[in-house]
Amino acid sequence: MLFPILSGITSLIFLIVVFVPAATIIFSTGETESVANNGEVYGIIATVVIAYLTTTVKVFFNVAFAASVVEIFEDREGSLRVGISKAMERKKAIIGWAFVTATVGLILRAIAEKVPAGGLIEAVGGFAWAVASWFVIPSLALENKGPWASLKSSAHTVKSRWGEGVVGVVAIGGAVTVALLVT
Repeated sequence: MLFPILSGITSLIFLIVVFVPAATIIFSTGETESVANNGEVYGIIATVVIAYLTTTVKVFFNVAFAASVVEIFEDREGSLRVGISKAMERKKAIIGWAFVTATVGLILRAIAEKVPAGGLIEAVGGFAWAVASWFVIPSLALENKGPWASLKSSAHTVKSRWGEGVVGVVAIGGAVTVALLVT
């Protein structure tokens, strides 16, 4: 129960630390045109920084939770301290994975906002990303792998365990979506 609470509190702190200075910079000038130009640039920068920081926090505490659960299953102490300690041991991989997954999320969001039928692309791409990366957190928590090796391992596990089922669901969902768009 403490893992998501600490994750939320830490994310909120990062949000405030980034948002307040960004808002101060955006609205510090009195010129209306300059505020609009600065606001867009600083807003994009603040969004990217916030997305990365909150994703890093989320991944960190998810890895800590997964590591703690594994400790409990192996009849060892699975406390908050143990989970955070295990996550700290893997901080480089966590930081790398947070960068990868935040970047994918921001790209999908940008496509949804800028491309016709972008919402559909975001939904399908987001689903494919979620499926492919399903086992990354356990991989980061249990194995000494980096972000790309964990993603490859996750995608391989999904494909080998549920490949045909996932492909079938995506194919049927895609066909239904196309049929709905055409009608």
